[in-house]
Amino acid sequence: MTVTDYYLLLAIHGVTLALLTAEPFVAFLRACAVEGRAIQAALRRAEQQPTNLPALVGEPPDLESGDPAWTT
Repeated sequence: MTVTDYYLLLAIHGVTLALLTAEPFVAFLRACAVEGRAIQAALRRAEQQPTNLPALVGEPPDLESGDPAWTT
């Protein structure tokens, strides 16, 4: 095999690999972009929602008191 044959086979291999992988890679990038837009839209919706969380009243519990209710 001459050097020219080697580089010709290498070029054919590279083109074949590019043809086989380019379309799935582009589809993957498009799917990532769609999911990214969906995540951003969900974050915007979550920021616009009013928060109805109950407020903590009083002191937080002392978790180091040895109370068996706080141990796992």
